[in-house]
This record gives sequence, C-alpha cells and structure tokens, in this order.
Amino acid sequence: MLQQLARLSVEADGRFATAQELQFIKDYLESVDDRISAYETIREAEETLMQQVEAKVFETDPEAFTYSGKDTSEISRRDRKHYLWCSAAAVLVDDIDRLQNTLLLWQRTLVHAFKFSRTCQAVNKVMPEVLKQHLSDEEFALMLPVLQLNYAVLR
Repeated sequence: MLQQLARLSVEADGRFATAQELQFIKDYLESVDDRISAYETIREAEETLMQQVEAKVFETDPEAFTYSGKDTSEISRRDRKHYLWCSAAAVLVDDIDRLQNTLLLWQRTLVHAFKFSRTCQAVNKVMPEVLKQHLSDEEFALMLPVLQLNYAVLR
C-alpha cells in the first residue's frame, strides 16, 4: 500500500489520478477492518501462536530446533516472532513486496548459510495451520498470500 501510494504520487505528478489508478486504495479500504483485526489477533495471540507452532513442529520432527547438537529453540523462537511481526505488518499495510524484498531475502540468506532449511520448512508448513485456528476466514485469506510467499522464498 505504501509503495503503491508512493508510486501513484510520482506517476500522477502534475495531474489527477485516474479511477483505475485509485482502485487499489478502494480495495484496501474495503479490507482494512479485516487487516486491522488480523493484525490485532496475531499481536494478542503471539505467545500462544509461538507455543503452538513449536509443539506442532516437535510432533513431526523432535530435532527440528537442534543444530550441530545444540538447542537452537530460543534463536528459532526469536526469528519466528520477527517473521510473524513482519508478516502481520505486511498484511496490515498490504505491502507484500516490501516483505519479500527486505526480510525474506535476508532471512533466506541466513537460512541457507546456517543450514536451517529443515527447521524453516517445518515452521512454514505448520504456521498456516496454527494461524487458521486463530483468524477468521476473511483474515486468514489476507494472511495466506504472505504465508505462501514465506514458504516459497524460505525453502
């Protein structure tokens, strides 16, 4: 949304924006209540979400948060929280491109450098299941493209 507004400001400089150019604002305003609600729900349930994701990952892979024999669950939890904050913010402001071009590319570099792919894939597989339990259908529909992007980039 913010990048789209900035782009519109440049493209429509010296003239009025067309109805087609303004459509993204109307679309955003139609979904803003669900976006705010999703963001607030995730914010309020953050700790529960972290615990549920961790428990589900442990069910499928008890060694998911172990790297070279060391427990990395605290590091993983910190990273999951950051990922969740940024994902919720991307939904709130409807700016999935910024999420991809900043956090996800940086995180992909770390995932591959430290060989956390297995853990990351497990978390990204479980996260939608857990979020679906907490969000309304409308809220989850807004969050799903972000979750799918996260999964695709962090493979």
